[in-house]
Amino acid sequence: MTEHDTPFIVEEWMGASPGGHVILKGRRCRHCDVVLWPPVARCEACGSADLAPAELGPDAELHSITTDWTGTFLGYPHLVGQVRFPEGTFVQGFVAAPIDGAPAIGAAVRLVPFPVKVQGTELVTYAFEPTGEQ
Repeated sequence: MTEHDTPFIVEEWMGASPGGHVILKGRRCRHCDVVLWPPVARCEACGSADLAPAELGPDAELHSITTDWTGTFLGYPHLVGQVRFPEGTFVQGFVAAPIDGAPAIGAAVRLVPFPVKVQGTELVTYAFEPTGEQ
């Protein structure tokens, strides 16, 4: 649940840190130390099933960004980006910024709650919000 009691779309994949920041719940391979998200049963790098819980976020670096002009999921044009977390894991998601104010590649971003409507129900997913730092 978020601070507003709106459930996350997939509770098993995301949550809030003790500081109130959004975190992603992944898995760390005990064999090769790769951090994976979303959670998987086997390591995608080495195939090991020896995985431990791992948290990603809230801070990351913007690796790529594009505009979804069709806005199929949200119903309006929006930004989508791929970030790299300090653990080396890449994750794609919405970018919480106006299209005409898109952050540059390499910009520091932070995971934030991002409300969406799914079949008429308001839920919360995550987005990447620029921190204003490089």
